[in-house]
Amino acid sequence: MQAATITDLIRAACEERGWGPTKLAREVALAAGRGPDSLERQYARRWMKGERTPSPDVWLPYVVQVLQLDLTQTRAGDRGDPEAPAADTVKSVLALGRSDVERRSMLAATAGFALSALNLPDAEAITRRVASASAAWGEFIDCADGVRSVKISDALTDMRVRLSGHSKTSGVGELDCRAAALLGDT
Repeated sequence: MQAATITDLIRAACEERGWGPTKLAREVALAAGRGPDSLERQYARRWMKGERTPSPDVWLPYVVQVLQLDLTQTRAGDRGDPEAPAADTVKSVLALGRSDVERRSMLAATAGFALSALNLPDAEAITRRVASASAAWGEFIDCADGVRSVKISDALTDMRVRLSGHSKTSGVGELDCRAAALLGDT
């Protein structure tokens, strides 16, 4: 009979108890006296999937305690003996990076959905609107040049107020200077 791996023992003990990675992480953290949220569920998930092994000098003693594991059933390397392989491998580091990219993509998609559900514009939509308005106001200033009217003065003043919050947007500063010149505010 082949010796079991620490992953096999952890997975079997968790299945026997009906525990998932969240429950395992919580119980191990409590046993270590570090508080229920000090061990992320992703660490426990990786232990259960065999992507990583609990660090022999940090988590393994508490995993053994919580799950009441018998490490004599495991291979020598899985018990944290000196000949144990390193916990981090190229494969595990690549998997971590891939899951991080997937997490960021999911967060971006979720944020976009939340904004659309609330009828809020995304950041690019605001920039597009300011750019579109800037072009229209630029044409207005071209037409208003040389014309003196209360309505034009009011429109220029309103334009300056509306654009004041977007002074760092490309072209807005130029529009503001042109409007100020037409109003005689220079």
